[in-house]
Parts: sequence; C-alpha cells; structure tokens
Amino acid sequence: LLRDGAVLAWQESAFDCHAKNRRDKGVAYGPFQIRPLWRPIIGDPRPDYFDPDVAVARVVGVLAYFRESERYRELVRRKFRHPLLCLYQAGEQRPVNMTYCRAIGRKMRELEQRWADYQRLRQTKPVP
Repeated sequence: LLRDGAVLAWQESAFDCHAKNRRDKGVAYGPFQIRPLWRPIIGDPRPDYFDPDVAVARVVGVLAYFRESERYRELVRRKFRHPLLCLYQAGEQRPVNMTYCRAIGRKMRELEQRWADYQRLRQTKPVP
C-alpha cells in the first residue's frame, strides 16, 4: 500500500498536504484528496486533513476497504493492472475513469522505475 499511497498523493495533489478541491462535489481534502463520502470508513476527513500521518492512515483505511470489495475483485478478474488505484477515484458506484487509470498507471510505472534505479545505484560501489 505504500507505493499506492505515494502514487495517489502524487496524482491527487502533487503531495500538497494543504490541498482542498472545491470543484469536487462534497470537497476533497489533503494530499490524497479524501472525500466526505468515505466518512463511514474513516470518519470526518476535515479535522487535521493537512497532517500527513493522519492522511496516510485515512488513505490506508480507504484502500483496505476497497481491497475487500466485490468491485475490486471484478477489476482483478478484468485484469486491471492497478485496480485499487482505479477504484480510489471511481468508488463503488461510478464508472471507472480509464483516463485516470492510465495516468496513475504511468505514475506507478515511473515510481517503480525510479525505485529500481535507486536500488541499482546503492549497489554500485563508487570508483576511487
């Protein structure tokens, strides 16, 4: 979930802990753009929405909830590469936004590539 969370914060707010999206119906808060519709899962998203630790705990709660959903299993059966990330934006009722899924998939691939690059650099010894 750590990689998923990093990609979501990048996609949703460019890592801005103080982000508020007033264009989204019901408003969305923080780096993950947590929405009030998730109140039954995570409580009211407005308090401390700018606190990165609180935001991470909330997004983990939302992703864990979606991981147990029938919609997640459906996307897995349909061979979606990043079903949790696609579900995060679509939820359980709205159609999956394929533009969003492709964009977040590209960011996930870039994050994975950069991590692999970092790991390779750590393994090489500096030349004296």
